[in-house]
Amino acid sequence: MSNNENELNHIKGFNVAGKTNLDNEVITIQEAQEALFRWCDAAASGIKESVLDCYANNARLKGTVWDHIVNSPEKRDEYFTHFLSGKHNIRVLLDEESQEIECNGKAVRLKGRYTFCFDDDEGQPQQVPAHYKFSFSKDKNGDVKILGHFSSAVDNFPAEKTLLEQMIEETNGCFGTLKKLSNPNVQIDTDIDQNPV
Repeated sequence: MSNNENELNHIKGFNVAGKTNLDNEVITIQEAQEALFRWCDAAASGIKESVLDCYANNARLKGTVWDHIVNSPEKRDEYFTHFLSGKHNIRVLLDEESQEIECNGKAVRLKGRYTFCFDDDEGQPQQVPAHYKFSFSKDKNGDVKILGHFSSAVDNFPAEKTLLEQMIEETNGCFGTLKKLSNPNVQIDTDIDQNPV
């Protein structure tokens, strides 16, 4: 049995409520994680069109700073126009230790915590910690897209500090997107601000 097959045997399956095409190709956990990293990079770029391209046409979104669910391209556009407005030097930090994975072959769900770090219009650093749940599947062209994205801001994560939180504290939040690999090591993007203020 390969490592990937062994990994799948330890991951809880789930059902996606009527949003996937049963003829979709099988999606792997690695493909879903790569799609999550693409979304993080797109959000960090501040380019709304790049973020929107990550979503399936019929994807459902409950964003970090809105209390309602949207499920149309127009409403997602409206949400990300609002979400990205007034934010500069955006970073999305994934807490790898919090990530949970569910897989049913046609879709992969990734749940965990992330923190949005950015400078506001006055140049003041801000942080918005949140819980996330992304559901990924392949579309008819074989491209991995977000089917569902639910995010909720929290005041603070638990008092016990994770490696990620210690790194944020030690670097004053000045580093790029963290990436979770198939092993427990952490990789930090090379676009790190080497001279934090």
